[in-house]
Amino acid sequence: MPAGPSLCPGAVELLHALPQPKAIATSASRRTALRHLAATRLAGHFAHVVTRDDVPRGKPAPDSFLRAAALLGARPQRCLAVEDSPTGVAAACAAGLQVLMVAADPPAEARRRCLAVVPDLHAGREVLCAPAIPAA
Repeated sequence: MPAGPSLCPGAVELLHALPQPKAIATSASRRTALRHLAATRLAGHFAHVVTRDDVPRGKPAPDSFLRAAALLGARPQRCLAVEDSPTGVAAACAAGLQVLMVAADPPAEARRRCLAVVPDLHAGREVLCAPAIPAA
C-alpha cells in the first residue's frame, strides 16, 4: 500500500506563524487536495481551498490565486504565495501576489520574481517572521 502524503519539515510551524485567514491555490484536483489536507491534518489551517476544478485556467494562469484572494476578501497585492515551482511563481506573480519560493536552486527568472527564495520552510518562517529593523 502506498504511503500517504508527507509534510515538508517546517510546514506546521510556518502555518502557525502566518496570520489567518489562509487559502490554498493548488493545481491538484479538489478530491486530491482535500484528501491530502485530511491525511496531513492541515485542513483546519485554511479558510478556503481553490483547486484546478474551481477555475477556468490552471497555473501558470493567475486564476487560482485571484480566486483565493477574492475568497479571502483581500487585494492580491496584500497576499503572499508560498510556492515551490517556477509555474506557481509565474501564476502568483501574474495575479499580483508577493511570492516566497521554497527551492534549492530555482531558475534565475523565478528567483528574480520572488520576494525571497529559501531552501526550506524553516528558513521561510525565519524570513517572514524576522523582526523589522527600524530605520536609522
